[in-house]
Amino acid sequence: MEWITPNKLVVCLYKSHPESSQRSARVWREGAALPSDIQAIRNEHVRYAYELAKKGITWAAGPFSDFSGGLRILSVNSIDEAKKATKGDPYFTNSFHYGEEFHEWIIHMPLAKASPLHKKWLEDNLKKIGIIPTKRIPEWTTPEKLFVCLCKNSSSHAQRSQKTWGAEVSPPAEIEAIRNEHLRYAYNLGERGITWAGGPFADFSGPLSIYAVNSLEEAKKAKREDPFYKNGFVYDDVYFEWTIHGPITKASPSHKDGLKKLYL
Repeated sequence: MEWITPNKLVVCLYKSHPESSQRSARVWREGAALPSDIQAIRNEHVRYAYELAKKGITWAAGPFSDFSGGLRILSVNSIDEAKKATKGDPYFTNSFHYGEEFHEWIIHMPLAKASPLHKKWLEDNLKKIGIIPTKRIPEWTTPEKLFVCLCKNSSSHAQRSQKTWGAEVSPPAEIEAIRNEHLRYAYNLGERGITWAGGPFADFSGPLSIYAVNSLEEAKKAKREDPFYKNGFVYDDVYFEWTIHGPITKASPSHKDGLKKLYL
């Protein structure tokens, strides 16, 4: 299946209440049964999630592997639309999930998966540092393991990015040199398949990176060797192992059979 990156993506990060988290873990790991009232809510949630995916609203979504929360990536036109889609989920209306945090997200790497509105800028800037981008059509494959990394941008880096992004304004020479190192590094991670999808939030508050690696240690290494991280442009990195549950065609391999029994 060909990877298609919409013009706009909004991510929703949420938390699961401890009791809900423990129930989910027992269901998925042990096949435990649920009380009838909880099972009814779960069935409503499954139907709702299936319909969101069928309408193309859910681009990729699922829980963190410890069920402490999760990540939804929605193909919508605004954060308000993303909030509406999220608030309608029975898991949210029944307070199984809470603490939603929304951001518009722009994919930069791998370059073949870059958000359409940013792709030319990325290609032009890669060429300026001597990299001729490869031309290829990416296919959607979901690795067995995915690690989500969230960081914050330093205030100075956020302000610089807001002023220079997409404008004919160059940062100071020493800052531009670090940015070029970062661009080279990020492109390389994308071409090697380490970065499954990564890029900044539209308000430049920080980046979201999803790594296709086998361990937390590998994900940390990928982030912490980035010139932006090494030079303090981004900091406060937090990591979660993530499993995709919807749409079913994009589900994480180890969860797919169990999900088919729910959805189909």
